[in-house]
Amino acid sequence: MQPRLAEALSTGDRLTANHLYQTATGWLVLVTWPLHLMVITYAPAYLGLFGDGYQAGGPVVVVLASAMLVATGCGMVDMVLSMAGRTRWNLTNVTAALALMVALDLALVPRFGAVGAAVGLAAAVLVNNIAPLVQVGHALGIHPFGPGTVAAAGLAVACFGVLPQVSAAIAGTGPAALLTAAAVALSCYGVGVWRMRGRLGLLR
Repeated sequence: MQPRLAEALSTGDRLTANHLYQTATGWLVLVTWPLHLMVITYAPAYLGLFGDGYQAGGPVVVVLASAMLVATGCGMVDMVLSMAGRTRWNLTNVTAALALMVALDLALVPRFGAVGAAVGLAAAVLVNNIAPLVQVGHALGIHPFGPGTVAAAGLAVACFGVLPQVSAAIAGTGPAALLTAAAVALSCYGVGVWRMRGRLGLLR
């Protein structure tokens, strides 16, 4: 995908660049959002696999996984910005994200500990994705939110967001409930991807 995207941007073919960017983002959402959504719902059970002392880190996992939902939903936006020749913008974004993380860590870690550090890192991740997203939209006129991306996100939320939440409310968040919910969600997801393959535009 990257060489084709670089070629499209270098020749000014915005239509092809936009299509490639949206297709890549759709695949990224399709593959990663189920994991992030399941981790958010079953953070205590997931962390419990490493020992009882790790379960207290549930809020940290939820904060970071939520930030990654946004980051993956933006696709490889920083790479798109660099391929378009805006490397200085990328450097500015990274510097701003780092400065924000350090400032938030200094303010929050002494009071909130690991959760404060997670908030600082999540804020940096958001800045490092949302800022270039706005920039590529303004400078290049492209964005990652094509029909495939939207369909993949909706399907992932339905199967790995809503269904596990309902399951957790009924059966709890223990290991057995986690495995059952994961199996049901994965089955529904597979059927959904197959039936929506045309709308997703990813499985041609």
